[in-house]
Amino acid sequence: MSHSSLLDFEIMQQIGRGTFGVVYKCKRRKDGGIYVLKELKLSGCTGDEVQTAINECNILAAVDSDYVVRYYDSFIDNSTQTLWLVMEYAAHGTLRDIIIKSKDYISEQDAWYYITQMILGIASLHASHIIHRDIKSLNVFVADGSNGQKYSLKFGDMGVSKQLNSTIIMSQTLVGSPYYLSPEICRSEKYNIKSDIWALGVTFYEMLNKGKHPFLAQNQAALLVNIIKGKYKPLPAQYSQQLIDLVRWCLQQDPSKRPDVFSLLAIPPVQQTIKQYNLKLPPAVEQGAKEAMQRLSRIKSSEISRSRLASERSTISTQSSTKGSSYIPQRQIPIPQSQPIVQKQHELQIDSDIIMVDRNDIHEYKDDFDDEVEDNQSAARPETAAFQQKLQELLMEDAKLLQKFEDTVREISSYQVQQMTKDNLINFFVQNDNLDEKQINDFVFKLIPLNKIGIVQYFKQYAKLLKQRQQVAIEINKIMLMIKG
Repeated sequence: MSHSSLLDFEIMQQIGRGTFGVVYKCKRRKDGGIYVLKELKLSGCTGDEVQTAINECNILAAVDSDYVVRYYDSFIDNSTQTLWLVMEYAAHGTLRDIIIKSKDYISEQDAWYYITQMILGIASLHASHIIHRDIKSLNVFVADGSNGQKYSLKFGDMGVSKQLNSTIIMSQTLVGSPYYLSPEICRSEKYNIKSDIWALGVTFYEMLNKGKHPFLAQNQAALLVNIIKGKYKPLPAQYSQQLIDLVRWCLQQDPSKRPDVFSLLAIPPVQQTIKQYNLKLPPAVEQGAKEAMQRLSRIKSSEISRSRLASERSTISTQSSTKGSSYIPQRQIPIPQSQPIVQKQHELQIDSDIIMVDRNDIHEYKDDFDDEVEDNQSAARPETAAFQQKLQELLMEDAKLLQKFEDTVREISSYQVQQMTKDNLINFFVQNDNLDEKQINDFVFKLIPLNKIGIVQYFKQYAKLLKQRQQVAIEINKIMLMIKG
């Protein structure tokens, strides 16, 4: 399906609303097929930014996986300056809906079935060098099942709308729901594929614990503190140790100790689930899983060899004690230590110097900001409560700066300057302080015409706000380290 227009579809009902527009269930007039139309308002966006969003759609459309919501088409309605995305329709809502509707704990068998599909979904994205960056139960969509199963799970909302903010600084920010933020993001460190794995672990925990998240708090600042501490209540004892260990593995504080998604595919219960339900693997995912299983096999062989060496040494030690001082032991052989299974990350790594939380998600689950256990811990350490208060103040300050910053970005975009020129000008103002008018004129008006002189004030404001936000990020990081210490 290509070259669609809004006239090709009959709007049936609104099924969601986001920052950039509304999401509709619709019927295609030609064949009666049911799809989702997602609206993205383009007001204030430059041509380059719109093209970036369209390119993102094309990348997602190339992902051929049963575990990722399919992007069929995109088109622009010039009369309303709106980008429309045509996507696969999931009839049963989201995983969050399934969790809330379940009166009892999800069964072990269903848990492995859902978890395996989620792993396959993220593997499909990572194999295509796409980081999701906003994994949560609300972004796991539930469609009709196959192989006699009631549901099939698919990841969606890979952040096309975020590309509409694709100025140079916006590429340095991170967007995500606060409950799913990894420790490295809370510490203003770099985001990579292992941050996706952390969010996947949080989603698994939420599914296995009747919708409760592993890290709870009364406010956002305390939540970030608890994520960095890394302590959470155990999962219900009804689940197998393998399932509990899987969640614990994903929620390792150190990103280097977390598995990559293909290592998750290699564990026996996931492999058994794939075979049991005859789940289809995209070729790139299947290859990644095979390589991970080979690595796992080598590690197991190494562990067996190490165990044998330890047994032989024990025997030699016993013989030595009986032979007296004339016995010369064999040369000691160093035992190799097994290394964690880690996928190369450089192709999927994104820099982040500033924390940016999606403000629309902060109060999404209000009950989770009330946890007596964490309150008692804070009361036992008054200095922690003081740090949390300071952290909350810094987050509020950053939120105010962010609003001003976004307003400035929109003003810059309204001047319709080419993206490369805009990036050059932004770098110029960011890297140079205390410029006089002559310096500005000599550089700026080589790149833009005189009738766009008004943009200069916004570049100055941009540079100022950027540095203020960077300073706030540094202060947030200091507070985090104090709390952890």
